[in-house]
Formats: sequence, structure tokens, C-alpha cells
Amino acid sequence: MVYPIYILTFQIRSSVRSDLYKKPPPGRIYIPTLSTLMPLALSTSDVVVLLCAAVVAGLVYHKRVKSSRPPYPPGPRRLPLIGNLLVFPSSFEWITYDRWCKEIGSDIIYVHVAGKDIIVLNSLEAIDDLFEKRSANYSSRPSFPMTIDLTHARGSTACSMGYDWLLAFMPYGNAWKERRRQFVQHFRPTDTSVYQDNQIKYVREILPRLLDDPENFIAIARHAVAASAISLAYGLPIKRTDDPLIELAEHALSTMNASVLQSNFLVNVLPFLKYVPEFLPGTGFKAKAREWKKLQEDLVSRPFEIVQQQMTAATAKPSFTTASLQRMTANSDESKWDHERQVIKETAGSIFIGE
Repeated sequence: MVYPIYILTFQIRSSVRSDLYKKPPPGRIYIPTLSTLMPLALSTSDVVVLLCAAVVAGLVYHKRVKSSRPPYPPGPRRLPLIGNLLVFPSSFEWITYDRWCKEIGSDIIYVHVAGKDIIVLNSLEAIDDLFEKRSANYSSRPSFPMTIDLTHARGSTACSMGYDWLLAFMPYGNAWKERRRQFVQHFRPTDTSVYQDNQIKYVREILPRLLDDPENFIAIARHAVAASAISLAYGLPIKRTDDPLIELAEHALSTMNASVLQSNFLVNVLPFLKYVPEFLPGTGFKAKAREWKKLQEDLVSRPFEIVQQQMTAATAKPSFTTASLQRMTANSDESKWDHERQVIKETAGSIFIGE
């Protein structure tokens, strides 16, 4: 069998070759057509040889690129293209990770899932060595498409849940530094007086409740922690039960925690799915992200707006938000207030959600 291939070079028929070098008439440009190109016939064996050569060249290039960078830590056996996708845990991931570490004999392992690289640290020593001693190399954050990084597709209104303002999800950079600076200006590590009275107050409040209802320990402790965070961030009073702000925070946290798990949404494993138009099957996660985004907006905006109203009425209590807004109006250029206000609002939201 013969495969005709047109070579788009200078394999030109002799009958028209001279025409290519003729000077065209004034005002006209000569453009050769496909009919003027000579077909080159290759046999089946020639095609096989070319394909084999291309495969070998690709493997050699891949090997050279791979050998030029440090090797990954050991990990479970991977398959081509999909890596560890077929054995990747869908729930209780930490149990599988711990088992793999014990089987491999390493407290640092590497997992590859359909193009996404995952490094698992399974000991306090490894965590301290990488995240404390070498924090300059590992200070950024992983990407969670469902939570912060869904992209508007052409003809679609899909978006992420919008938690890109949260310090825990924000990559290391100027935006992170701004919010971290706001936090440290109020909560100085060397001065615990800012939050010590607040902690003592809520500890004293939960002790009698625990004596009266010890079996409800988790709910009581969770309520106290949330109330303390809201008081520190906004200075707002909290109801003993069924507080709307605490309920909002718990609902938002439950959806956020669900969104970061790779086993819950395929887009977290295959990030390219965020570019798929929403009208195609399998993109229901975009509608879910839009639904959950409203919780995120309420979480960061509602308590902040209440504090602003209280400051206008001169009834606001001392908190991170009031102190930061007062510092902004006293020290900043008024043209920067909108930006500074947004930074304060998002930093307060990080405190509220339990940063």
C-alpha cells in the first residue's frame, strides 16, 4: 500500500518550476496552488520507521528532561498518563496515605493523579523541616479549582466559590503580605493582652454549661470558639443558642471543606475541566459553586457591614475591624481607603472563619 503525502517545500513540478521564478506581471503576485506541488509516495515500512523514530525521539527527550531535575520522593506505583488515579482514595484519605508511607518506608511520598502532583508528609519532623526550616521554598498554597479557581468559560456564567481572599488559600505574594500585615498589627505575637481577656471570658462562660450538659461537649466548645472569633474580629454579641452568624459560619465552612476534597469534585483532580462550557454534561460543579458562593459573600460581608453601621452610630465595641478602620482613617491617604477597607474586610473574614 502506498501513502501519498504532499510535501509543502520545493518539490515542484518541472512544468511549473520555471513559473515560480518568473517575475510576475506588474500588480500581480504568483501564489502556487496545491495542484502545483509534487506528491511523495511512502511505503508502509517507511511510515513505520518514521513513527518509530518519532516515538524514540520523544522518549529520549522526556528522559533528558526528567534526568535534568531532582527526582520525586518514592510513592505507589503509577500508570502512564493517569498516574495513581485508579488507587487514589475517595474518602478517609489520611488512612490510605499512612498505609502507603508504611509500605514504602518513607514519611514523604509522591502521588501523581492525572497530571496533578501531590506530596504527602507523614511525620512532624518532615513537616517542621520543610514548612518551618525551609519555609521560603514552600510558603505558597495549593490550588483548589472548585474553591477559588474556576474560570468563566465563553458563554457561561460559572465561577468559583470565591474564597481567594482567605489567607489559608492565598498564594504567597503582595496580597498575602498586605493581609498578614493587617493581622500582625493587631494580634502581636509578643502581646497576648489583645485576646487574653476575650479567651478568659468565653472559657468562664462554657465551664458551667459543660457541668450542666457534659455530653454536649463538642457543640458547646465549638460555639465558644466561634463566639470568641466573632468577638475578636468584629466585637459583636453572640446568642447562647441559634446565633445567625455562627450558623452562617458553620454552613459556609461545611461547603468549603467539601469543595477542597479531591474525591468530591473531579475538577479538583482534572483542573482543565474548569474550561469546559457549562452546557456540556459533567459540569454540574459550576452550578454548585455558584450556589455556595452566596454563603462566602455573606460570610465576609454581613458582619463587616454591621460593624460599619455601629461605628457610624458610635456603638461599636473594640475589635480588629474597628481598630483597623480607625487606623486607616488616621494614617492612610483617603484615595487608598477603598483598597484598605477591602483588605481589612477580608482579613477580618479570615479571623471569623478560624484562620
